[in-house]
Amino acid sequence: MEKRSIAFLASQAFVNIGDTSSQIAVFWTALSIGGSAISLGTLGAAWTLTMAVMGYISGSVADRFDRKTLLVVLESLLGFLSLIMFALASAGILSLWHLWVFLLAESILGTPFSFALSTMLPDLIGKERLLRVNAALGSWGQIDNLAEAAIAGIIIAAWGPAPIFLIHGVTFLVGAAGALLVRDPRKYADAVLPKWTLGEDLRIVVHFFRSNRVFLKNTILSSVGDLAYAPLFYAGPLVASVVGSGPEGYGFFESLMIAGTLATGLATTVLASRLPKAKSWVMGSLLFSSMFVVLGFWLSYPGALVAFFLIGVGLSGGRLFGKTLVQQALPSEVRGRISGIEWFVGGALQPISISLAMLLVDRGDLRWILVGLGAFLVCTALVRATILPLDDHRWKAHWKDSSCSTNT
Repeated sequence: MEKRSIAFLASQAFVNIGDTSSQIAVFWTALSIGGSAISLGTLGAAWTLTMAVMGYISGSVADRFDRKTLLVVLESLLGFLSLIMFALASAGILSLWHLWVFLLAESILGTPFSFALSTMLPDLIGKERLLRVNAALGSWGQIDNLAEAAIAGIIIAAWGPAPIFLIHGVTFLVGAAGALLVRDPRKYADAVLPKWTLGEDLRIVVHFFRSNRVFLKNTILSSVGDLAYAPLFYAGPLVASVVGSGPEGYGFFESLMIAGTLATGLATTVLASRLPKAKSWVMGSLLFSSMFVVLGFWLSYPGALVAFFLIGVGLSGGRLFGKTLVQQALPSEVRGRISGIEWFVGGALQPISISLAMLLVDRGDLRWILVGLGAFLVCTALVRATILPLDDHRWKAHWKDSSCSTNT
């Protein structure tokens, strides 16, 4: 691999530093300024909806423009955006509307940045190295997140969110500088880029669902489950506030969840060939869901420590195995468009459930909200185990036989 490519990958890995701490800074500050769960929920709902819309658009953007240029421009803008937040926080004038602008702008710029990076890697490093590079970047990201989540809470408690935004801004500028070292390896002269139309993309997705009912059932279940999963994403700061552990506790809870995710990922890397994917997917989903029920009944600092670690274990298991199975269903020629529309449909519904759940938290008891959402996800996992194949070979055979031609 060329030295420039190695330097580029190192710079993009450096960008990971600050992602988790920035989220902790934004959501904890929003909860502190707003003083209610609904102030956190409306911010999160708007963020989720923006990412859903941008996720649908970003795939086409990454396919139609020079990806190196996209990386340089987007990372530079993201860096300057974080530095502006650093200046506001340092001056002591950071308000809730600043957090809104920052998070929405970061979604608008950050989503196409992620798509540009992920779609550029296979051409840059070669498909034979892709698995190892993705594994290295992913492992580094989890290890980094594990440390920074705990450290972020301590920094916020001691000096406020300003240092977090400074670090985040610097990392993006380093990433932009690293992107200048390489070029987009695609041959634009040989590329034929079809005109993007919403109608054509929808037609392809509808045809795929009509010819693949198992995938349709799974997509519906995932979208329904996301209605409960989305509010639970904000459980960390709410639990920390209720048990009186402050931002340090919030950061520590996030670190424990990341530790559970990392431990499961490393174990899966070693035992992947021995683990049944479909059954492990269901078991991971059940563990993730049931831990919120347990946390609701045992809402205390010790209970949160245990629950958040096991939540990470279940989250990683459910995502890892489910993602692998579903990837086998998506033909490469339409994978981006089908994923983008599916992402948009699921994300478009989440803001409603987030806002409603946070409103209920303000008017009721967080315990029963956690129990109710967790129980809903448990039911979703059980339905998945009932109506979808639990034999990996049946999944593979189904995907192989299913038709997905875009010409009909």
